[in-house]
Amino acid sequence: MLENQLIEISQQSSVGILELKNVLSSLLKLGKGPLAHQIFLKSYGSRLQRSIEDFLALCPCYPKTYSTTLSNLVFSMISLTTKESGLMFGDNPVYSNRIVQWAEWEIESLARLVKENAPSSETAFALRADSVCVQASLNHCSTLNSQGLHI
Repeated sequence: MLENQLIEISQQSSVGILELKNVLSSLLKLGKGPLAHQIFLKSYGSRLQRSIEDFLALCPCYPKTYSTTLSNLVFSMISLTTKESGLMFGDNPVYSNRIVQWAEWEIESLARLVKENAPSSETAFALRADSVCVQASLNHCSTLNSQGLHI
């Protein structure tokens, strides 16, 4: 019954990060680590999605930095999620593998978003923007590798 109540709390849109951490900590104490980690990843994925949606609403204002800004949003959240997961769940390989899978999915989503919403690739401007995005993404991957997340 307590587990169900904790799950319900975690799914409320008004739950803050500190409340979420308390819920996850409680689930860990109940021996529900995999469930807690699943909720953790879902929550951070939702936070990333809201950030992307907020940015996309402003997109017409920032066409030159569109793809790079998206890259920064995604990779910053991957980095934060990796750090927070390590603090909360330790370096358990099962959780690390799930982080990698989640990060790969988010990066694939980034690539789709850039492809779907970027300016026409026929212009020199678009090619330049794409190359800057690729370079920013590679730099982020290098940083994540140095933090121990190998994607």
